[in-house]
Amino acid sequence: MNYYYRLVKNRFPVISLLLALSCFISTLPQFFLSAVYSTLTAQFPAVSHLYLATLPSFTHSPDFLLVHLIGNVLVILVFGSIAEIVLGRNRFAFLTLLTFFGSTLVAYLRMNGTAGTIHGASGICFGYHSLFLFVLVILVERKRWDILKKPGTILLLVFAVFNVFGIPVVEVVVYNAGFFRNFGQTLHLLSYLVILVSVLIWRKEIEDAVIRILNREDIQENVRKKNRVSQALIFFVLALNLINTVIIIRESTENTFAYSVIPAEGTPIDRIGTEVRVHFSHPVEENSEYLIRKSISYDDDKRTPEVKVEWSGDRQMKLRFSRPFTKSESLLLIYTIQRYTSQGYKLEEKTAILFK
Repeated sequence: MNYYYRLVKNRFPVISLLLALSCFISTLPQFFLSAVYSTLTAQFPAVSHLYLATLPSFTHSPDFLLVHLIGNVLVILVFGSIAEIVLGRNRFAFLTLLTFFGSTLVAYLRMNGTAGTIHGASGICFGYHSLFLFVLVILVERKRWDILKKPGTILLLVFAVFNVFGIPVVEVVVYNAGFFRNFGQTLHLLSYLVILVSVLIWRKEIEDAVIRILNREDIQENVRKKNRVSQALIFFVLALNLINTVIIIRESTENTFAYSVIPAEGTPIDRIGTEVRVHFSHPVEENSEYLIRKSISYDDDKRTPEVKVEWSGDRQMKLRFSRPFTKSESLLLIYTIQRYTSQGYKLEEKTAILFK
């Protein structure tokens, strides 16, 4: 026991602990704030605010939020810690950076020029399973059945197999969804491949480290591993993500969207004339309106009122009608519009125009 205590003490998985903490801190506000937080943390900002691009890689999908959070944090703490102890802190930081930038780039390319959101915390951590399974292969080759029969090892193996194979099988077979339909599975696969290739490249050194641990020997750090650039970069990313979390919390609480209708709601429909103006509290993307509900009750002896939308700047939308309404008629129009926060994030808002 003293050996393993000394091993963990000397190669304490600091990065794994900080990664798990970063995911937890970045995701926690989603439980307490409105859906705006989930939307903000799941998309890439404008080019001028690319420093906020760390957030999607450390937050979790709002669907099954608690399950995602617990699952990813456990993967980081368990399999990430094993990988960090076996690889050493610097190589572990390097692999984590590869999966972070790789998953972020793939998500960005997928979203470029299209609508959609993506949370990708598991894109960073799921590849750690690859190294754990490779360690098990080494144990089998060395015929270390004593370790493989331990309840803890069996539990970890079941957990790893379920994550690597069980989750895709459940989605494809049980939920009848294509493997790539859930983009999270694509990020998982990318993460597995990155770690797997690295495991093959560093096979000898990983095997040597595992054998030394089995023989309760100290793991010697290669002089070439002393370069700490990767560690410095991962610490920078984690610190940046903490700052970004604070920024997004502020964005979620301070960017309350409002609009006013002129003539004001409650005005009799026969007095609104042929134009209604909608003023927005935040800049809106012009011509981004999308009609999701339309209900016009009109007199049979008159022609159907036609509606035309015009924009006057990025804060005012005008609705022009082909004719005035009469007292017995009513109008309901509900639009979705796109608007941007001060940090360059896009949000979808609803605008309802009702007169009767």
